[in-house]
Amino acid sequence: MQFKIENLVVSHAEVKLGEMVNIIVTIINIGEISGKYIAKLKINDIIEDSKEVILDAGNSTNVTFQVIKNTEGSYNVEIGEKKGTFIVTSPTTTPSYLIYIGIIALIIFIAVITWLILRH
Repeated sequence: MQFKIENLVVSHAEVKLGEMVNIIVTIINIGEISGKYIAKLKINDIIEDSKEVILDAGNSTNVTFQVIKNTEGSYNVEIGEKKGTFIVTSPTTTPSYLIYIGIIALIIFIAVITWLILRH
């Protein structure tokens, strides 16, 4: 039984904390008999998941791993000899002072409109 791994694809090069990344790889049975292969997903040199695939001779299949990381950083992905990377960043937030400025502007706008209406 001989297997070949091709086409490692990382769905997103960069995601925010808690967002999902799909890691897809194609596994091909290049042997002459059917067999079993265990695809091991390593992230930063640690095995995080594995999936068993049974393939007839000459057949191939795509294997998808879904990963969610809750820590910012760069992640190196490896399945067999194939490698990829993705980056996790924190979500951008609106500074709270902008929210307060918006509320104050809205209050002033409503006050001016009310004053104009009552003046007539």
